[in-house]
Amino acid sequence: MYRIKYIFLILFILLPFFIFSQNNKWDIFGGTAIGGPMPLKKYENSFANLKHGASTGINYTYFNLNKLSLSAEISYQYIHLNYGQSIRKDTTVQITIPLQNGNILTTNINTYYKAYINGIMKLNFFKIGNNVTYNIKKYNFSFGTYIGSFTGGYDKGTVDVTIGEGGVAGLDDIHQNFSNNSFINKYYFEVILRTEREIYKNLWGNIQFSRGITPFYSKDFTVFGEKAKFFATTIALNALYKF
Repeated sequence: MYRIKYIFLILFILLPFFIFSQNNKWDIFGGTAIGGPMPLKKYENSFANLKHGASTGINYTYFNLNKLSLSAEISYQYIHLNYGQSIRKDTTVQITIPLQNGNILTTNINTYYKAYINGIMKLNFFKIGNNVTYNIKKYNFSFGTYIGSFTGGYDKGTVDVTIGEGGVAGLDDIHQNFSNNSFINKYYFEVILRTEREIYKNLWGNIQFSRGITPFYSKDFTVFGEKAKFFATTIALNALYKF
């Protein structure tokens, strides 16, 4: 919560510069965003169901030279997605069988297990960054570097494991809840690519792609025996008004 207060304090301090700048070139934007932490490659039997989130912020142009400009930006994004994976692997389990003579027979049997992982993310971020923009008539093309701060939400889910077809006598199915919140890095760095187009007078639209350059989680997750790193990845579609 203190991070949100800190970011609002920055906004309050910068507001006079936005309003009373001699150039007075700034814009506000809002729209939708989809994405979340993504690995470097897609893994077998995994999925991510992206939901519509939110994107809003303020962009301030502090340097303008012909077609080239520099700007600073403060933004907020809300990301929502469901994800999961199914795993099937061979295994060996030990079982005990009571015999009629009162003895106990212990033996190993070859079987397999199935694991189903289902998770949900609802994440809130504030971002601060700088952009370099090149203008060609009614189009702007931007590249920027940003620092993102995780300010709230959750990444949690369930794991269900069944041994064999319908289970094995004496071995209960496993149902376990998990949470990855403690592994989410509070800060991360990313780069963005953005294209803007004038729609009508001061009204513009843009599409923005961002990709983290530092890991989203503080730990590597093991997927099919491989260490997997995840990086924040989003696509945002915004409408903006230029003052």
